[in-house]
Amino acid sequence: MTKEEIRLMLRGRKVSRACSETVLGKLMTNERFINASTILLYYPLDDEVDVRPLLNCTKKTALPYIEKGKMEFSLYTGDLVKGAFGVMECRNRIPVHLDETCIALIPAVAFSPEGYRLGRGKGFYDRFMKGKDIYKIGLIAKDRLIEGLPYEEHDLKADEIITD
Repeated sequence: MTKEEIRLMLRGRKVSRACSETVLGKLMTNERFINASTILLYYPLDDEVDVRPLLNCTKKTALPYIEKGKMEFSLYTGDLVKGAFGVMECRNRIPVHLDETCIALIPAVAFSPEGYRLGRGKGFYDRFMKGKDIYKIGLIAKDRLIEGLPYEEHDLKADEIITD
């Protein structure tokens, strides 16, 4: 199957609340999460694991925003607006310090068991993460873990996958 065929096959398949709770429960006991100072989150779409409960955790959290065709992250302060592609993002742009204890929680349409990510096809995460030493944890429903997922050399690979 091609990337586009997989996207079409999974389109409209929502992630259940139970799945999100299971994945977040596993994440909360993850050593990298426990030791992280800053967490790069995402504002979830219906077909992604819901990480919104983490927005107000005791760690610094940040959300992505798109500006001039480029993705960046801003510290979360609670004030959100609808941004590019209808995804919620921070109203105020507060730069994030990316240090060795920062981790990124990565959304995806699908992941391979090896950690390769199939995104929505725009390449924002691929370009943002390129050359950065940030530990990447893919969060995904187990029915979106696809054996033989096609990938290209530039595609983001998560360091670890957490699923229900």
